[in-house]
Order: sequence, then C-alpha cells, then structure tokens
Amino acid sequence: MTKEELLTEGGKALAKLEAVSAKDKEIRQEFAKAFNWFKKQGPYDNERELLNPSWNQIFIEIGKLQAAKTFYNLEGNVSELEHKVEEINRTLLKTPKD
Repeated sequence: MTKEELLTEGGKALAKLEAVSAKDKEIRQEFAKAFNWFKKQGPYDNERELLNPSWNQIFIEIGKLQAAKTFYNLEGNVSELEHKVEEINRTLLKTPKD
C-alpha cells in the first residue's frame, strides 16, 4: 500500500468516525430530552442546557423504568387475584349448604 492510499483510507476512516460520533451524540441528546435531563446552571440562570449523558446513565434509567413496570404489573396481578378470591368467597357463601 502506498502512502497516498494510506492517507486516503485514513481520511475515509476519520470521516466515518466523525459521522458515527455525531450520530451517537444526537441519540444521547434525544435520551436527555426524553428523560428531561438538564445541566445545572446557576441559581438565577434561566437558560437550560441538555446534559450529555453517558450510555451507563441511559441504561440505568431504562432499567429503573423496566423494574417499575414489572412492579406495577405484579401489583395489578395481585389485585386481580384478590378480587377473584373475594368473588369465590361470595359465591361459596351464597350456595346453600347441605
């Protein structure tokens, strides 16, 4: 490979890296908007700037949301089972005993 070919390949790789980095930042900014994450400014500063979250922060927040969803699903299932038990009890109490 000649020097010119290496320079061309290096330029292509650098351009691709810049494009991927820009897309990564854009995606992380969208997560920051969705989770309403802003950098803390001064106490009297009304300007709000989006935080640039790490992927770890994003995954932790998504995990918390999934855990909360699972909890509410379980709570709903328990509530539904309680109603069914109450219904069975009412049915048993209504039936004549022999």
